[in-house]
Amino acid sequence: MPALDKAAELALRAGVSLNWLLGLSHDQYSPVEEIVRIPEYDTEFSAGRGITSAETLPSDRDFRRDFLGYARLNPDDLVMARVRGDSMAPTIPSASSVMFDLSQQDILVGSIYGVRLYDDLYIKYLRKTHTHIIMSGANSSYPPVQISTDEYDHFSVIGRVVWYSTLIN
Repeated sequence: MPALDKAAELALRAGVSLNWLLGLSHDQYSPVEEIVRIPEYDTEFSAGRGITSAETLPSDRDFRRDFLGYARLNPDDLVMARVRGDSMAPTIPSASSVMFDLSQQDILVGSIYGVRLYDDLYIKYLRKTHTHIIMSGANSSYPPVQISTDEYDHFSVIGRVVWYSTLIN
């Protein structure tokens, strides 16, 4: 396929669609503006007993603008990271990539969130009571964690999980 690779490179440099260049489409211009880049941080959120956070520079993952629009997500509010651990399995398996909406920090029962507790990052279901926030996983092998009002200064909701992907073995 070297000829196709060269054609793809030529189309990219010329700013036209590969299908148009090959005579397969009447649409000359590539829908580059339809692609949105979401930062994916090289850090992991624990679906288990906790992972200490580390600030790192992001790489980018490409998503179609119309997909994000359909889901009513603002690309400027989105970031991605990876999950390690099995406390959210089978809902979100270990090694999945997850997308957080940073604008969605209000706790809604049944939603999954990325959170920081002290220096650790978690991905968990959250539930709020009058006296606690309860973090729980999908895997019943892990008991829920109760965060008391005394610990609220050490707790923050990063954002709600709005999408994930994983390899199927």
